[in-house]
Parts: sequence; structure tokens; C-alpha cells
Amino acid sequence: MLSDSTISTAGSHSYGIAATSGAQFVAEKVGITTSDDGADGVLAQNTGTEITLRNLDIVTQGPSARGIRVLDGAFVSAEQIAIVTEGSGASEAIRVENGSEMTLVDADISVLGSDSWGILVDTSVFDASGIQIATDGANATGVDVYGAGAWGGGG
Repeated sequence: MLSDSTISTAGSHSYGIAATSGAQFVAEKVGITTSDDGADGVLAQNTGTEITLRNLDIVTQGPSARGIRVLDGAFVSAEQIAIVTEGSGASEAIRVENGSEMTLVDADISVLGSDSWGILVDTSVFDASGIQIATDGANATGVDVYGAGAWGGGG
């Protein structure tokens, strides 16, 4: 478990937290800042990988830099999360793809830049409640669900 910590990365594909290949990870009260192309705040990848996130502040700066990315069958449970993505083509604050699953409770998401998304779900399951999304930029989308994706959850 990682708690009461800060993480800062600079450089292409430099992740704040990465868990893959069946890893189990918990992060609580963590601040993450990344900058550069593809520098995701949190990356969960592969079937069997599970991440639990509580009270995180994530800021990403750069093209294709996602706040939280869940792919290839991974699972993420998150609560009390704040995400800010900055820059044109900053990609998604949250991206859940390729047979993955994420639950999210109480989140504040800000997307600052054109051609970006608050939440993108592609052929996966996403369940959320208590989220706020603000976008600022041309072609910036709050929520986009496609493929065999599902959106569920309460108010």
C-alpha cells in the first residue's frame, strides 16, 4: 500500500503508478503529476490486475496523457478522486478499454484542452456515482461510451 505520498514524473510514457500482469495495488492520499506524451497518472493493465484508489489528486500535462487508464481486462476501484488533464490532445481523464472494469465514486474531473475526453469507455464496464465533469476546449467531450461498453450507477 502506498499512502500519504506524492509522485511526479517527466518524460514520455512515464507513469505515476503502473500495475500489470495480475498485480494487486492500493494507493491512498496520493498526489500524482505527470508531464509528457503518454504519461498516465495511473495505469492498470492485464486480466487479474486490481488497483484500489482513495483520495487521489492527479494532474497530467501532455498529449495522450490520461489520468487513469484501465485496459486489457484490469479492474480499478476508485473513490474521492480529482483529475485535471491539461493541453491540446490531452486524451482522457479516465479511459477504460478492452474488456476492463472500473467503479468510481465521488470524482471531480476537469479537462482543459481541445480534442480530449472526461471519460471514455470502449468495450468495457464503467459504474459511477457522484461525479462532476467540466470540459474547456474545442471537441472536448464529457463522457463517450462505445463498443460493448456499459454505463451504470446511481446519482
